[in-house]
Amino acid sequence: MPDTFMSCLSGIFDTLIEARDAVSRDLAFEPEIVAATPRIEIGKSRMPLDAHRTLDEIDRTDIVIVAASVMDGARWTTARYGEVVGWLRLMHDRGAILCSACSGALLLAETGLLDGEEATTHWALERYFKETFPKVRLRLERELVVSGADGRLVMSGASTVWHDLTLYLIARFNGPATARAVAKYFMLQWHADSQGALLLVRGEDHGDAAVLAAQKWLQENWREQAPSRE
Repeated sequence: MPDTFMSCLSGIFDTLIEARDAVSRDLAFEPEIVAATPRIEIGKSRMPLDAHRTLDEIDRTDIVIVAASVMDGARWTTARYGEVVGWLRLMHDRGAILCSACSGALLLAETGLLDGEEATTHWALERYFKETFPKVRLRLERELVVSGADGRLVMSGASTVWHDLTLYLIARFNGPATARAVAKYFMLQWHADSQGALLLVRGEDHGDAAVLAAQKWLQENWREQAPSRE
């Protein structure tokens, strides 16, 4: 999509395709970049990108990965990519595993397939995600979530947790030893620490005025390196 985060897209693609030459010829993946149109401009850089194939050229696939998207603050405008959403549903109906990295989970949520399922995304999207997709069981303390029938919905958390998503898929289809070898070769990081430590304190119905004031201050100032306490 035009607002795809280029580093996430290229990181996943390059890892999957280069690992076959550098680590294992038996790697199970043949990645392609797919878009609604043959050429798109990506992200804030407006970098032109030629897709390998368009959506209407693909009737079936094993895996779809929705990369992170550049956000307008912490907002996501729904219903912009109806064709993509419909195609994602069709691919899932035909047996595909649907994956998302970071904010890509917002597009997956638009399909309705996450309703009633556990999911994760970037921790900073918590409030907006819950307001927009209240039927999704958000588990932001987890950096990777596998849910749905037969584990065919796979989501990773913030930013570089695409490392975990990519390594998970390699482990799932080529085994843990291959995933460890790929991680070692590319110096990819398994995020052993959860996102829980990054979440803002929630829950404002506890009746403690002092705690509520502290929560409000944290929510308003967490972006500042050394905020004033006055």
